[in-house]
Amino acid sequence: MGKIYSTPKSLSVPEFDDLDTYEERVEQYQNDLRDWCIQHGNGKHRGKVASFPYADGSARYYIVSLRPLKLVHDATGDAWHYPYIERLTAKDIRDRAN
Repeated sequence: MGKIYSTPKSLSVPEFDDLDTYEERVEQYQNDLRDWCIQHGNGKHRGKVASFPYADGSARYYIVSLRPLKLVHDATGDAWHYPYIERLTAKDIRDRAN
């Protein structure tokens, strides 16, 4: 079982307020989150995204490390949480990484 973290304090999740700039702000946030995971993580999969279909969208997690398994939840969009994420192994996450 791994650890699932929320957004690092140094980053802020974009508010869904100004539709004209929301997608751009989400893209910037996701790039910043990827960079944070690369800087603070270890292994060749750090910074990659593991995505799981859920409800009408997907739950996304950025990989910080696989050993020990550490992920950061992507709280953008509908911010779905995959209900079985804590039961998955490093191999399951690696297989979903892109």
